[in-house]
Amino acid sequence: MTITEILTKLNLNFEDLNASEKETYQNWEETLRGKEITIDVLKEFIKSQIEIIIDNIAVPNISKNEEDILKAQVRNYKTLLAFINYPERSKAFLENHLNNLFRK
Repeated sequence: MTITEILTKLNLNFEDLNASEKETYQNWEETLRGKEITIDVLKEFIKSQIEIIIDNIAVPNISKNEEDILKAQVRNYKTLLAFINYPERSKAFLENHLNNLFRK
């Protein structure tokens, strides 16, 4: 059931909603449509997580245990990012190698 169908059952139209309700309606519609997670979206998420964790490491009075856990999280995210970037980097390396090989 869509949000529009719910409004219809309530004998309402989008125009009948106030500003706050319209904003909520639009947010719900966007959520129900779903946002596709692409490789680029995933890369940006991972990069932002790394930045957040690094900021948390810099917090004063952090315990050694907490710091070690955060550093491990950074390593994990960097490893995941390297894994995601591997095909792209391999392709660029091979193209560069072949170009250099046949230039001679």
